Amino acid sequence: DTQKKLEAAESKAKPGKRGGGGMKKKTVAKTFSEQLATLMEKLRATEHHYIRCLKPNQTLQAGDWDNDFMFKQLAYSGTLEVTQIRKAGLNVRRPLKHFYQYYKICADDPSALRAGTVTKRTEL
Repeated sequence: DTQKKLEAAESKAKPGKRGGGGMKKKTVAKTFSEQLATLMEKLRATEHHYIRCLKPNQTLQAGDWDNDFMFKQLAYSGTLEVTQIRKAGLNVRRPLKHFYQYYKICADDPSALRAGTVTKRTEL
């Protein structure tokens, strides 16, 4: 919105000037590309969390909440099991450094665990 206002103000400030000398309007593709880059920058700066989307009903009507349908989705997606594991006190998101220190003894070649990618790890 602010960018559009600035462009409109600049175009009003230069009356009588026409042709290729002025600022060009952003294309839809350029705007999308910039918005995508901003979104990706925000996502890379955050901690990863996974979201499971659930449908509240099969009727596609607002305010219609189907308890059985919701329960089945939670059960089939594994969310209930994860909740039970978390309640038991088991941390399923162990930091990689801690995981490496704890389990490196199990590896045939501990240096292979330090390979940069999964592909490189499988080649070793």
